[in-house]
Amino acid sequence: MKSLCFGAVLWDLIEGEEHLGGAPFNLAVHLKRLGFTSSMVSSIGTDARGDRIVEEISGHGIDGRWVRRDPDHPTACVTVTTNTQGESDYVIHEDVASDHIELSDDELEAIVDENFDVICHGTLEARGHQTHDSLFLLLNAVSEKEGTRIFCDLNLRQSFYSLPLIRDTLVYCDILKLNDSEASVVAELLFPDKTFANDRDLGSILCHTYDLELTVITRGERGCVVVTRNEYVESPGLPVDVVDTVGPGDAFSAAFLREVLSGGKLEVAAERANKLGAFVASRRGALPEYDAEILQALKL
Repeated sequence: MKSLCFGAVLWDLIEGEEHLGGAPFNLAVHLKRLGFTSSMVSSIGTDARGDRIVEEISGHGIDGRWVRRDPDHPTACVTVTTNTQGESDYVIHEDVASDHIELSDDELEAIVDENFDVICHGTLEARGHQTHDSLFLLLNAVSEKEGTRIFCDLNLRQSFYSLPLIRDTLVYCDILKLNDSEASVVAELLFPDKTFANDRDLGSILCHTYDLELTVITRGERGCVVVTRNEYVESPGLPVDVVDTVGPGDAFSAAFLREVLSGGKLEVAAERANKLGAFVASRRGALPEYDAEILQALKL
């Protein structure tokens, strides 16, 4: 299977240490580990941090032909602080290279011709006008491509989202992922006159209103729910000592997509996604090396 992740590859600054990250890059790496041919669209600076990212992209086996070098803006970084419960807060530095992602007509045509099984993105990078325009050019270009699904992890952060952005994103979406906090925001913004008894009701109305294939809502230690127009799956969480929350969601997405795109059952997709998400939550950083136990759990 072939995947393309659009958005930032950056450095998470955690307790004075630099960890390679960015939700799109984290997802791209996990997809590669799970057997995908994994590609990225991004932009990084011509600085030392950007040089190191070029090496890391190659080292992780990611196709970086659509990762541009931007001489006018620095490589993105995020300052992360983690409390005693393992919950993370982020200082997102703005006007960085990933806010200025560009795609030429030739690049868009080449991406369409690649026949990707899935195009993955979030909303955070769309805060920059250039990147916003490039994202929606890409989504429009691939939206009618038979066999290509569009996966969106909303990834709502601070004030970097809006009702129009969420609506525009869902128009192109096939598979939607959001966490329980984001579910509350989405319900309030999109359906202000409705009251939802549970995640199943919200997922169902999202699928019907925006013609989604499915919605998956993650709930941390309480696991996740998966909703289609006709099915509902609830998968319990796994007990784990949380080290930090930088990256478990991206790991979850990768394992979930692997099963769904290969025709697996939703129950299996949810179970394995929970396992990989919990594994990453129990380690420092977003991209810990897989151990024998998690490889066995994922049937790798």
